[in-house]
Amino acid sequence: MRKAAGKLQQAGLIHDSRGKITVLDRPGLEARVCECYEVVRKEFSRLLPDAIGS
Repeated sequence: MRKAAGKLQQAGLIHDSRGKITVLDRPGLEARVCECYEVVRKEFSRLLPDAIGS
């Protein structure tokens, strides 16, 4: 996990400090992850539509 977070931080996508992760560039982060993220996001939104801003 630390290596992945370090790479994302170096890319300017997140800031990781003392276990607190702040997303700095959500579109960039989403573009960097595998296609499974979108599949999970859509399914989560379908099953729990009021849980996140869809």
